[in-house]
Amino acid sequence: MCGIFGRLGSGLPLNTEQIAKAHQALLHRGPDDQGLEQGSGFDLGFNRLSILDLTNNGHQPMWSGNKRYCLVFNGEIYNYKEIKKSYLPELNWQGSSDTEVLLQLLIEKGEDAIPLLNGMFAFCWIDTHTGEYIMGRDRFGIKPLYYTFWQNNLYFASELKGLKAICPRTYDVSETALLDYLGSGYITGPLSIYKDVFKFPPAHFTKGNLQDVKSLNAKSYWELVITEDYSGTYEQAIEELDDLLTDAVRLRLRSDVPLGIFLSGGIDSGLVAAMAAQEQEVNCYTISFPGASNDESVLARKTADHIGAKWHSIEMKGLDSVDVDKLAHFYDEPFSDSSAIPSYAICQAASRKATVFLTGDAGDEAFAGYKRYIKSIKYKAVISVFNPLSHLPGLRSLTTFRHFSKLDRLQAPRLFRSAYPDDLPNSWYYEHLMPPKVYQKFLSHHRGKAINFYRYTNLTSNQQHFDYLNYLPDDILVKMDRASMANSIEVRSPFLDYRLHELAASLPRNWLIDNKGGKKILRDLAKRYLPQEVVHAKKAGFGVPLHDWTREVGLISKNLKTALAGLNGCQLFSEKSLELLLEWHQQGKINLGPMIWKIFILGKWTINRK
Repeated sequence: MCGIFGRLGSGLPLNTEQIAKAHQALLHRGPDDQGLEQGSGFDLGFNRLSILDLTNNGHQPMWSGNKRYCLVFNGEIYNYKEIKKSYLPELNWQGSSDTEVLLQLLIEKGEDAIPLLNGMFAFCWIDTHTGEYIMGRDRFGIKPLYYTFWQNNLYFASELKGLKAICPRTYDVSETALLDYLGSGYITGPLSIYKDVFKFPPAHFTKGNLQDVKSLNAKSYWELVITEDYSGTYEQAIEELDDLLTDAVRLRLRSDVPLGIFLSGGIDSGLVAAMAAQEQEVNCYTISFPGASNDESVLARKTADHIGAKWHSIEMKGLDSVDVDKLAHFYDEPFSDSSAIPSYAICQAASRKATVFLTGDAGDEAFAGYKRYIKSIKYKAVISVFNPLSHLPGLRSLTTFRHFSKLDRLQAPRLFRSAYPDDLPNSWYYEHLMPPKVYQKFLSHHRGKAINFYRYTNLTSNQQHFDYLNYLPDDILVKMDRASMANSIEVRSPFLDYRLHELAASLPRNWLIDNKGGKKILRDLAKRYLPQEVVHAKKAGFGVPLHDWTREVGLISKNLKTALAGLNGCQLFSEKSLELLLEWHQQGKINLGPMIWKIFILGKWTINRK
């Protein structure tokens, strides 16, 4: 796990000042070592967080023995030992790192090497004799990669702050990205917060020549299709799931530094911890919210005791304990998922104990665990009455917001909004906040975003498809990457093993979910490993009590005007209307915690950007 940056092309090479700034900007991603290699048409830079092969044999950028090929690589290839055995058995190795395996596999197979990788990665590989380069990113987008073009060069980096250090172009805020953020709480790829700066797409690679980098033709090497064509029995599926998850955990336990588990009260991280405990002694870390309804520390401790793991609690007291400015700095873009707060807190506290941690992220996407999936099925008949576009399963018509705002006033929004992807916006307060022309752009953007991801006739499959292409890569994975890297630790999720998702995609949806609950097959597997009260507990999530925090007079309101001042000139909404909505929220007349937090974070980001 590291930070990378680079320049490809016939334009000016990086100078000493640019390189120093990039290394400093990405220092948190890799404090253990730095590297730089330059040649005709390229500069490759690297900050290392040492995980495998702690010697200088793992140093990057890494050259082949004949000095022809060069690789810079962020992430982990979990199946590197199996690749060695199956595809590179005759080679003499300089060290024991996965980087060397990836370098040699790309030399042997070129772009055909990428589908063989089981891991999280973003890389750039160069053949200095031919000028050919290959860039690629992992299947789900676990590891970030930003890029832009400027004056005959392609610039790339793991984070925007690294990109800005090496590329001297102007960085103008994208109105389209702002509208996307206001509806979603994050910015959906390939957009970034800046015009003409993009996120490299997950599950894609590009191949080109250093003398011609005016465009980037990204090609897909993997696609997850929900087929529901599994031919075995339910019992056989459970056995296969058990074997695959066990192997995914085993692969992700490979480390030359201390390792721990991030444990909630749910079954996803519980299964990871239980399977890890069968392989080695483990330490588990849990965020607790004393007195809050979503505190899962009691259940987490029961899991830890049940599997014989050591358990550590990290207490969150309130918003006054959160350094929002620090979060704005590390996330680079406006990002309002409130669970970024406990994610950062647990990474910060855990970084004193170990360097690598396993988590349960992505179990909900694979096995249909989100509450809104369940409510979609439960209230499908009611939804069809109110939604003229109910023939597009799982998607809400953005042309019928006025009708839904009446439902909001009847205290029904949680039933109806839960039937749609989280990042399709609820409208009535935006309609009050935004000028009419801005509001129409807002609606048009999110209407197109929704319709573009309609693919299946099954409601749950559509919701999963939307999340795979939006919520997972641009919220869930961004959140944990930035939180962990800000504290110089590596986080791995066995549930992001692509083999698990391919299995889950092949299963009938009614093996995953019904109107009573989700993750049915995963819950049945959990009965083998976890306490019964954990198996049957209601999902609480890893969020914070945001509604309560934003109603604590002073904590938000005392900073709101400062945050709003940072938005002067954006003309997206009325300050007077926002202050009125804040007043109603704090008086308990309406619940607008997420919206208030979203705008607050946007203002904070704007101030930090300056």
